[in-house]
Amino acid sequence: MYSFSIMRTWIILVILLSLSVFTAADMSNNYSAPKGYVNDFANVLSDADEVRTTSLLTNFEKNTSIELVVVIVNNLDGLTREQYAYDLATAWGIGKSSEDNGLLLLIAVTDREYRFEVGKGLEGTLNDGLVGRIGRRVLVPYLKENKYGEGAYETMNAVIGVLKNDPSVVREYQGTLEENYYGIFIMAYIVYFIALLIIGYAITKKYWVWTAGSAIAI
Repeated sequence: MYSFSIMRTWIILVILLSLSVFTAADMSNNYSAPKGYVNDFANVLSDADEVRTTSLLTNFEKNTSIELVVVIVNNLDGLTREQYAYDLATAWGIGKSSEDNGLLLLIAVTDREYRFEVGKGLEGTLNDGLVGRIGRRVLVPYLKENKYGEGAYETMNAVIGVLKNDPSVVREYQGTLEENYYGIFIMAYIVYFIALLIIGYAITKKYWVWTAGSAIAI
């Protein structure tokens, strides 16, 4: 009986994963076309803010081939910020396809959410901890004051400083030793938990022999 419960759980998980994939595929076709490096679909940026940030990102892309894009929307259409940002970055193809070196900064105004979506080619430099600190220290204070233009510009300026390996910027956002150890601990715990699930499933499966239409315990 226990084995059937395990198998049913795995089947449900596979179905849910498949549904999420199909949902993502559908959503990828519903986004507005990109306007450029700065896409203000919520109309919260001044012309000067948009020009300044566009100039910053354009010049950086010309010198490095790294594509940094800002998108501001009214809301996330009922999706999580992670799903919305991933779908949008995928639909637009942010970053060079051969290098996957793009970054999307997504800001949802009414949902009061933001998200960095980092291409795999940049993850070695812009890890989750680092972009998280940039978001909390740079972007969030501006968002609390509804200063979206300043927030977007200063946040991307900090990201560029890290990508340029500016020592002062890297030092400011790389985190303390304690923070880094905490992140390692969390990842180790997740890996340990997944390993336990796999081992538990393997052990239960070992004691069942499947025949045509029936399972016999041995």
